[in-house]
Amino acid sequence: MDIARGGNRLFHTYVHTAAPLSKARTRVALTPQHPEAQSVQQFDWASVTNGASGGVEIVLGMENGLTEETVRKCDKCVYIPQYGSIGSLSMMSALAIGAHSAYRGFFGDGAPPSDHTLGHMPRSNNPIQRPGTLPHESDLLHLSNDEIITLLRERRSYYPLQIAVAMHNAYADRNISAVMRNGNAYNIEKFFMLNRRKHNRRGAVGTQKLLDIEYSDTIPAAALQEYEVWLLYPYYPYLRCYGCGPDSPELTYLRPDSPDLVAYQSTIHGLNDSHPLVKLYPHLARTELFLDDSPSLFRAVKEVRRRNKKGILLAVPEEGTSPHHTLASHASRTVFVAQPCHIDPTVQRGLNPALSTAIAFERIRSAIDALLHI
Repeated sequence: MDIARGGNRLFHTYVHTAAPLSKARTRVALTPQHPEAQSVQQFDWASVTNGASGGVEIVLGMENGLTEETVRKCDKCVYIPQYGSIGSLSMMSALAIGAHSAYRGFFGDGAPPSDHTLGHMPRSNNPIQRPGTLPHESDLLHLSNDEIITLLRERRSYYPLQIAVAMHNAYADRNISAVMRNGNAYNIEKFFMLNRRKHNRRGAVGTQKLLDIEYSDTIPAAALQEYEVWLLYPYYPYLRCYGCGPDSPELTYLRPDSPDLVAYQSTIHGLNDSHPLVKLYPHLARTELFLDDSPSLFRAVKEVRRRNKKGILLAVPEEGTSPHHTLASHASRTVFVAQPCHIDPTVQRGLNPALSTAIAFERIRSAIDALLHI
């Protein structure tokens, strides 16, 4: 990620680290704008994934784009039509979209559609902005929210399986809007917001108006019949480990030497009989499903369809907590963003729902798309 021209000021200390781009892979710059950039809908990912290169390296630019030095090192430039300027959360969603497009291109399903929407580059620091153009998808501007909802519903009717989300928040409303925006990017069918009816909608940038959101205390019984529940595993519950020890009201977060946190980490996230989550919910023993293991993920998705379920309900714990009873008690699988040995422990701490759901939606949607080819 190149953040020399923009981004969170806290990260500017690390702007000039020695992290050279790959020489073996095709380097694709995902940037808000650049004179040579193509829209992601027009880009032929198959042309860069099926060659002799060692794969694709996506180079990300922040709010104000990439530096010229970085662009010169890249082979291609791609932009994703957006509203106005692009902040860090938007770029995270953009990265998920870019990765999803590249994945489909690798499997021969990434050719540009003939009826693609062109859209426009964002206005933020755009050196080639033409007078009178808009930073939106021009062919959707005339549609009302109700019409867009109908359009999204029609698209979902062609999916082999649906994706729904249940999110539990007790301590704060963090990440809710970001998960809504991620869900909108992958056209989820339903969003169940558990234990919270009020939250800041600023981060959703209007996408909450296009989602079917239901506020409740628990996952409705009808949804449990329709969907198979997959629990998104939180690597580092620094606020609360449900069902372990008594609350400590004088502590604002769990200390690293907390017995509850130590016990949660002691199995190196293996769901064996010693893991606190398995002690509370024995049915979760050895239910791990790693999103970086594509064959296993595809088999799991295929099994959901074999059982005649409508789709997958991703149960998302609150940032900093272990899974609440309302989520864990109904789960049949425990979904890991990646195998724990593949992620440094310091990185595991930063996998909040805003990031982990973006990855999970992309992986699950890719596996569902693959059902169309069998």
